[in-house]
Amino acid sequence: GEFRDTVPDEYRYTTAALTETHVRNREWVIGEMNRRGIAPGHVLNLKNSTVTFDYPGQMSVNDPYLFFVMWEIGRLSPAPLLRAIQDHYFDAVVVAPGLASAEGQLLDNPIQNLLRVLFQHYQLAIHGEDVNVLTPRPAPQGSTS
Repeated sequence: GEFRDTVPDEYRYTTAALTETHVRNREWVIGEMNRRGIAPGHVLNLKNSTVTFDYPGQMSVNDPYLFFVMWEIGRLSPAPLLRAIQDHYFDAVVVAPGLASAEGQLLDNPIQNLLRVLFQHYQLAIHGEDVNVLTPRPAPQGSTS
């Protein structure tokens, strides 16, 4: 029923024009990552599963939505990922283009808490049409870490 009842243009990247736009946006972000020395490195994917195949680097979290569900229902602990974020393990983090800060994120939800911790340790480096890319915040002046 889903394929039969859905207008084909409503599927993402199914027309030549949409595919061309997506590829152009992806190539721009990859160029910016290369220019800034971000790729290829350790990359955390917090956007969606297609990012896993779109961007260079050693990608972690290949299906964010599956992980989000597992964290929210308590079947998987986000603690190892939170430690990796705090330790600046990732050279870059890929998130949705509308996500540029932790504003409005609460403590009572594992995903929102993850985003709060993320933005304490990472900052917006690249704002793209399809994704934003975050990089580690510089260590504060006088910090020994």
